Amino acid sequence: MAHAGPNSGIYFPVVLNGHTPHIKKLESLIKTQWLDRTFITRAGWKTEWLRENEDTEAFLKDLMNVIIDRHYRIEIYIRDYDFLKR
Repeated sequence: MAHAGPNSGIYFPVVLNGHTPHIKKLESLIKTQWLDRTFITRAGWKTEWLRENEDTEAFLKDLMNVIIDRHYRIEIYIRDYDFLKR
């Protein structure tokens, strides 16, 4: 499970890259304002992992809108990243 999430193994639909303070602000937004869309571990840890029923494309669209609206220096680094298929 680790950093890849409970159901993803080591597959990531997108990997983002950008200015560290902007990444941290985006992570904070996801863990607070979008808490209903994300997974919380049994230990109560808030994560950026999506819940099973969350639509990945809709979430990504909302995420990109925040990045654009707030002028965050963040971009999609890679799509459909699977560590095992590198």
